[in-house]
Amino acid sequence: MIANIKAGQAGASLDKKESTANPKVSLESEDAIAPIATIGFTYDFNDKWFAVGSVSYAHLTTESTITVSDEEYGQLIKSTSDIEINPLLAYAGIGMRF
Repeated sequence: MIANIKAGQAGASLDKKESTANPKVSLESEDAIAPIATIGFTYDFNDKWFAVGSVSYAHLTTESTITVSDEEYGQLIKSTSDIEINPLLAYAGIGMRF
């Protein structure tokens, strides 16, 4: 529909008619490295039984861009987004030694 508008056929876009455009989609994303902080413990109840636990936190931020373009009409759509992921991971377990 955007190609119809760029071609001066906005009415065709409103009528939801497909254009003759051959759009190509490209995705770019920055590389990212996230530091991880972990704290944990092990507790021995006796010689056989024990408990373990840990909590980990990571902070990841990156940026990605999606571009839709056509050879005839040029860039049709460009969208940039910031991505932020902050997982908090917890682990708890009970074990037995043989």
